[in-house]
Order: sequence, then structure tokens, then C-alpha cells
Amino acid sequence: MGYLPLADEPDIRPFLQSLLDQGQTVGVPRILDAQHMDTVQLKSLAQDQMTQGPHGVYGPKDGIVIPVDNIGMIIVPGMAFDQQGNRLGRGGGYYDRFLSHLPSDIPTIGCCFSCQFIGHVETGPKDVSMSKILMEDVGH
Repeated sequence: MGYLPLADEPDIRPFLQSLLDQGQTVGVPRILDAQHMDTVQLKSLAQDQMTQGPHGVYGPKDGIVIPVDNIGMIIVPGMAFDQQGNRLGRGGGYYDRFLSHLPSDIPTIGCCFSCQFIGHVETGPKDVSMSKILMEDVGH
């Protein structure tokens, strides 16, 4: 599972396209309501196959739901991350609620620009930390 980036998030679409080219099943988030999201299958990155949902998040027009049990790893965007894997999201709690339902052995990979990797991210009891952090270095 990945994500379709907003303007201020690292663009992982080339990676998603690579997975699609290899015949892998790729999921992306779909916001269901003010509290919940699920995962729908991404079959193409073509703009005419996308629709814009709540909060400006794009997703497939006709996405098939991928059950949580079928997710092998998840790449998660964030506003900031720290060395302990703590994540600062956008404040809606969508990812934290979603991640709390995943089996604990599924790798969660936070994805950010290097400038978003900071010394400490304050967390609350419902925040879910990442198992790894992937940074895009914008300086090189």
C-alpha cells in the first residue's frame, strides 16, 4: 500500500508505477467519512482514471477494496518523523486509526523529505509509530 501524493509530499508515483509494471497489487487510501479510510486497488496512474476525494486526496475512480489482511507493507506520508519512528500527520487521525487495525508484523514505512526528519515528534496514546523511515533528499 502506498499513497498518491499531495503537493507537499514526496512523489512515490514512479515506485508505484514500477510495482504495477511488475504485476504487483498496489493499494492506496480512500477516505470513507470523517473518521475512516480503507485501501482500494490502484490499476493505473493515468489522470483520467483518478478522482479527487476529501481533503484533496486522489484515488482510483473504480477502486476495488483490498482487505487489511492482504496488505504486505504500507508507505505512509507525514508532516514530520523522528528517529523513534514517531509520525506527525495532518491531524485527522485517518492513518493512526487505519494502522491500529493492521497486524503488527506488517512493515510501516514513513515517507518524508529529509527536512521533515526532526529531533522529536510529540505523540499521543492513539498515535502509531513507523517501523522504518524513508527520506527523499531534496538537496541532491
